[in-house]
Amino acid sequence: MKEQVKQLTKEDYNNLRLLSHVAKNLTNEVLYHTRQYYFQTGKGLKYKNNYQRLKSSENYNMLNSNMAQQIIKEVEEIQSNVDKNKALAIDFGVNNLATCVTSTGETFLVDGRKLKSINQWYNKENARLQSIKDKQAILSL
Repeated sequence: MKEQVKQLTKEDYNNLRLLSHVAKNLTNEVLYHTRQYYFQTGKGLKYKNNYQRLKSSENYNMLNSNMAQQIIKEVEEIQSNVDKNKALAIDFGVNNLATCVTSTGETFLVDGRKLKSINQWYNKENARLQSIKDKQAILSL
């Protein structure tokens, strides 16, 4: 994948970034409408209704209609497979990267100390290299 991206022209790369950003934004819009509808009615929002709400959206109109419709369909498919009786609550931290509890009563921790250690090493190494750069009067790399 990286090799394919490296072969793109700058213009193609920028267009791809823009389309990816717009697709992400449309996905978020679809999710927002679907969730709001569920909170109001207790039911899932079907493709046809979501399409009616989003067809005038700026994000929808920036994409090819086939792409935009596919995004709406994929979100509907994912939402229909969600078990409404199961949930996961996550509390993010530093030493414990994540403390999690499920609606079934299971709990688990994701240890963040290793990641914290890597981050501290990175910051220390970055400061060391910055110091060397400053001593050598290098303007930028």
